[in-house]
Amino acid sequence: MHVRPKPVGSLLLLIGVFLALELTALGADIWLSRQVERDAAAINTAGRQRMLSQMISKSILTLSQEGEQHSDALTEIRQAHRLFDQTLQAFANGGTTTGADGETIALQRLTSAPDRQLIEAALQNWAPLNHSIGRLLAAGESPASAFIDDTRRLALVQDDLLLRDMNRLTLSLEHSAQETSEKMRNFQSLILLLAMLNALVILRLVLSHLNHSHLNLSMLSQVTDNIDSSVFVTQANDAIINCNQTATRLYRCDKETLRGKKLARLFIDSEASQGVRLDGTTFDASRVSHAVNINGEEYQIVTVHDISPHKAKEATLSRLAYHDPLTQLPNRLLIRDRLEQEIHRSHRYGLRFTLMFIDLDGFKAINDTLGHDSGDLLLQEVAARMKGCSREADTLGRFAGDEFVAIYTGLIEVSQAQKLAQQLIDAIAGITSIAGRPVQVGASIGIAIYPLHGTHSEALMKAADSAMYDAKEAGRNRYRQASTPSRLTAEA
Repeated sequence: MHVRPKPVGSLLLLIGVFLALELTALGADIWLSRQVERDAAAINTAGRQRMLSQMISKSILTLSQEGEQHSDALTEIRQAHRLFDQTLQAFANGGTTTGADGETIALQRLTSAPDRQLIEAALQNWAPLNHSIGRLLAAGESPASAFIDDTRRLALVQDDLLLRDMNRLTLSLEHSAQETSEKMRNFQSLILLLAMLNALVILRLVLSHLNHSHLNLSMLSQVTDNIDSSVFVTQANDAIINCNQTATRLYRCDKETLRGKKLARLFIDSEASQGVRLDGTTFDASRVSHAVNINGEEYQIVTVHDISPHKAKEATLSRLAYHDPLTQLPNRLLIRDRLEQEIHRSHRYGLRFTLMFIDLDGFKAINDTLGHDSGDLLLQEVAARMKGCSREADTLGRFAGDEFVAIYTGLIEVSQAQKLAQQLIDAIAGITSIAGRPVQVGASIGIAIYPLHGTHSEALMKAADSAMYDAKEAGRNRYRQASTPSRLTAEA
């Protein structure tokens, strides 16, 4: 008589594969979390380069021979020059740079061909200005007028090139981060699906080697009780006839309570994307079914996985990737995405909207005198006050450092935009103390309106940014509207 071999070896192998898949999914979660944090740091640091470049140029252009102001300008140049060069070298070769709060930020060497091309171009454009600034700073507190004039002339040319390089690098890093996150999320989903299918194969193997239905169900419980997926066996009419211990833990009831109930009762919708317990609580679910024939009767083996932790992890990663951790506002990546969406919508329906660049006045002095903790509290308070002047449909984000960007839908008249800009200025100026210590802070705002000042994101951003610097040059703590398109850089 032929005796069918017991499937112990195959069963152990499949259980080993299942555990390996679970560990792979866990490892992918950990790797993705760390990668998102690294990508966010790189994107924010690349964005800061733009601010540092402008700070260097502005300080060089305002250099004078007047004692204290002269000394302050040189101090700003020295600090911004050191940070800009340190960060550029870290991007090029791998290494560390210093964050806004004095923390050390580790940057990986840029390796992709597009990123290498961008960083090499930035290094080439930075080299002459770097050399000239080095000579200027080496001259001490009273550099010769010739040094100042030479550096000024060079800054006027190189600043636009460096801004272009840093903007392109930031966009490239944002694109790479999106691609990496998407690939890893797809990989995680695939691993989860394979783990569930593997669990079904385990059950199928057991059932195919058994002879009696009652023995099948008994053996099924013994095999599946330690599997980290909820397993149900249902009859053709969808009634549950057995389940494992994991299922009882997931649905918070015993096996007897679940037996006889329709499996469909345990899900909110026909797609089974949301599980529902008998007490009414819900969870994100993933379900896979497999038909088996036991002694001529049809059954369904169904595995259910609670993917709520996976969904929560995705939400956390998404927030890390698209929001500023300090103010909880959208970061530059999400700002750019929202701006592109608003341009597309406005173009399609013939609408207008307003883009504002907001830069704080007096923030550096507060940060230097009261410390970074007070500076962080100030940024959070500014964000809260600006939210109070915005609607749900608007986008308010932190672009870099003490720079904010606002996208206001439906503001079609210049007078409306100007009124809102003044409200923002008044709200920020109303901050008179931080942590019990007096402060004085203001805001310079640049206004650009689609499509009056540009029909592409880069043109609008440049228009609003330029208007913001016009406001600073006019005395700070005020707004300025963007210049006519003829003064703007030609759009691509």
